[in-house]
Amino acid sequence: MSHAPRSTHRSEILGDRRTLRLASRRLVATWLAVWTLITTVYLVAAPVLRVLPLPLRTLALTAVMVPTMTLVIMPWLNRRLGCWFTQPTQRLVSAHRCGTVAAR
Repeated sequence: MSHAPRSTHRSEILGDRRTLRLASRRLVATWLAVWTLITTVYLVAAPVLRVLPLPLRTLALTAVMVPTMTLVIMPWLNRRLGCWFTQPTQRLVSAHRCGTVAAR
């Protein structure tokens, strides 16, 4: 039984630069949203969360975090930054295509 040789070409392993750049944008935006939400929820709920054991603290935190991220924050980010997530970096051309530059 012979197998076709596996390609080790860098572009096939990592994908093209554009794909990586666009994925990096989504990663950074998601990370910032998650960090902000965790910090906010923890600051607001800290007095209640402190008295709970760690497993219940994380359960409470994730019970608020996951639905908020899924149903509120990520749809909002996609509406606001969706074009930035999918378009290559071409400042004015992309901005006009995405509708972020007001018509004069």
